[in-house]
Amino acid sequence: MSACSALVFNNVNTTQFDCVCKSVSASVGVPIGGYTGTQTKSGYTVSWNYNLPQKTLTIQCLDSPSMAPCSLINSKISGLVAACGVK
Repeated sequence: MSACSALVFNNVNTTQFDCVCKSVSASVGVPIGGYTGTQTKSGYTVSWNYNLPQKTLTIQCLDSPSMAPCSLINSKISGLVAACGVK
């Protein structure tokens, strides 16, 4: 599968970023640690970059099983981020 579109979230403070890290790890099992990185788990490869000075968070699913469309993946990520108070 090709990579999904990157999701960019603005005005993300450190408390919200910590929440996103915990939520993604707990919900989908992909551990997010540090301000930037890439992790693979169960066929999903996710990259992220938290730019603290600009307060932007970019998350992108780079690879996933063929049964998981990007629309579903990005919807799940957006929901987890929104649950942490990021609009």
